[in-house]
Order: sequence, then structure tokens, then C-alpha cells
Amino acid sequence: MRANKKKMNTEMEVQFHSPPDWSKKRSEEAIKYIFDYENNDWRQEKCKVKIDEIPFQSGGLRYVFHLQDLSHPEEKWVAKMSQDMKDNLSKDIYFNDVKMQAIARYFCNGPNGYNSLYCLDIFIIITVIIVIIVEQIIWNILIIDNPPKRVDFLEANVLQLVQREGSPLCHMEKFIEGDYRKHNNNSGWVDEDEARSTPQAFAHFTYEASKGKLLVIDIQGVNDVYTDPQIHTTENVKSFGKGNLSQKGINQFLRTHQCNKICHYLRLENVSQLPVKIEGTLPASTVIPLLY
Repeated sequence: MRANKKKMNTEMEVQFHSPPDWSKKRSEEAIKYIFDYENNDWRQEKCKVKIDEIPFQSGGLRYVFHLQDLSHPEEKWVAKMSQDMKDNLSKDIYFNDVKMQAIARYFCNGPNGYNSLYCLDIFIIITVIIVIIVEQIIWNILIIDNPPKRVDFLEANVLQLVQREGSPLCHMEKFIEGDYRKHNNNSGWVDEDEARSTPQAFAHFTYEASKGKLLVIDIQGVNDVYTDPQIHTTENVKSFGKGNLSQKGINQFLRTHQCNKICHYLRLENVSQLPVKIEGTLPASTVIPLLY
């Protein structure tokens, strides 16, 4: 049993603030777990980090802290820690979330990942359905129309804080500068204060392209750099965490979603029968050309 073990709080006051003066913060040893998509495996790296004691942001499930990786001290990072300490008893929660984000990021770079499907387990196969959808969004909407911005996913890793009591886990990813916005959530809410078509069309497209088997929702980030999505699905339910509302969550989205010009461009079915929104991002043409 090591002395000087740090305890993790489960109830914290969130105070929005810039990164602290790291010279006044103590470092701690950690193990970084990095998902290797091509080999469907994890590799480990020992590292030293400094983590702020006060969260500057929080979501429904996690606190967000400023983090400094001493191997890259000039870069800005964040640590995301669960508000529920029981999540550290089932460490698959952290690893499954990071694995999904790593695969999504890999597929954003192009179609080279398709050849690896044969070596993936059931969870990965379901995840690959999701990231194929992501890639189709990019190639069918964003690359064809040569936009000023592209959809991307942050690279995320699992970090084990070995000097803290119980060696808890957290997520580690780059800090993205800018106005962080949540475009929708997993219970049907949509941000009506900002006219953005891409996040809502993206969610709609995932439902239709998967033939109604899943919905990628809870789209959030800075501009079109996204992180922490939620998946609603009736299949392999436990792998997608506590936020998976299954068919109930899918139905809530379908009831409230108002199609926009990108939905129309992708020939997506207007499931809610509401008028098509004309605000927000517009594609270069009215509808995507039929490929078959």
C-alpha cells in the first residue's frame, strides 16, 4: 500500500477556468493505454501527468479537468473522470468508449479500414457500422462539396492513475479551443439557438444507414470536431454504457427531429413529417446523385 494516495471525489463543484500554473502542481505517475486499431490491440506507456484538482466543465456523466502530459508539456489536454465511482469497478466502460472513438477517428482518414473487418469481435463489428456511417457522411457530404471544415473525432486514450487509491481510470484527450457546443442529447433535445444542419443530419443518417438498428446521438464539440457521442441501440446494449436508451432513445429522436437541407440531400426519409428546415449549412446540390 503506497503512502500519499489521492482520493477521488464523486461530488465536486465545477468552476470554469483556464489551465492552472502547472509549475505549482505536483506530478503523478500514470499508465496510458492507447488503442491500436490496425492490430485490434492495446499498448501501454508509462507517463507522468499533472491534473488540476478543480473541474472546469462537466457533463451528465463526467467531470472534465485540465491536464498536462509532461512528455508534451506545451500541448493542452483534458482528463475526463466519471462522476460515478462504481465505473472503476467495471473498467470496460472506459476502454469501450475509447476504442469506439479510436476506430471512428481511423475511418475518418479514408476507406482503408474496411479490410480489417474479419479480425474484429462482435462489439467492434457493431462499432464499425457506426464508423462506416461516419465515413460516408464525410465522403458524401463534406469531401464532395469541398467545405471549409471537415468532421473529425478527437483521439482519446485511457489513463490509469496508479498513485491514487484504487488506481482509478479516466479518459485523456486533447483540449479543443473554441466555443464548445452540445448540438443534441440522448433524450430528444436539440439546440435551437444555433442553426447547424450537419450534426442533426449526421444523427439521422446513422439511423437510416444502419436500417434502424442504431442511432449516434449526443453530438457535441467545437465546430465539427466531435467527442463523447452516445449510441442508442437494441443490440449489444451493455457495450454502449448507461446513456444507451435503446429503442426509447431512438423513438425520442425520431419524434423531435426536423429534417434539414442536408437530410434532403442525402435522400433521408422525413420520419417526423415536419417541414424541412431551410436554415443552417447547405449542400452544394439539392440531392446526392444516385450510385445505383
